[in-house]
Amino acid sequence: MASGELVGFITDIRPPATRPAAPFVLAGGNSTSAEQLPVWAFDPGSLDEYLDFTGRLRGYDGGGLTINLTYCTNAASGKISWSAAFQYLEDATNNLSTTNHTYSYQNVNPTVPGTAYLIDYTSITFTDGAQIDSLVDSGAFKMRLKRVASDTTNDTCTSDALLINVEIIET
Repeated sequence: MASGELVGFITDIRPPATRPAAPFVLAGGNSTSAEQLPVWAFDPGSLDEYLDFTGRLRGYDGGGLTINLTYCTNAASGKISWSAAFQYLEDATNNLSTTNHTYSYQNVNPTVPGTAYLIDYTSITFTDGAQIDSLVDSGAFKMRLKRVASDTTNDTCTSDALLINVEIIET
């Protein structure tokens, strides 16, 4: 596939056993038949919160990867510190019940829009190799996303960060 094309297909989203982001439903503003948008809420404060995604790469040519995040907050100021990392679920190699994976996190610190609940798009980029745990085409992976609320220099938003969706493209 060419650079910029979708290559990471997410098959499942699960909160981890400890410090998970919470499922939440954001109600729309239409008073007749208000729509609902399912999101994942990452709390502010001193504890980081996580969300785990599993999936596979399809059509991957060996370049870098970019994770595009869509989110909003109910705050009008501040920054969010997002970090993400990959674990390659290598064939006949990983014992998932005994392996404690060390993640190579990459980070981005976008400033939230100046009005509550405005959508924001941000990206986290990874180079090929160690930053993506040496993933290969057709390789299964676990991707861990976290809000680094403990980073009080780069995470200054005092409200939940509401994750709407995630896509993985080759760059």
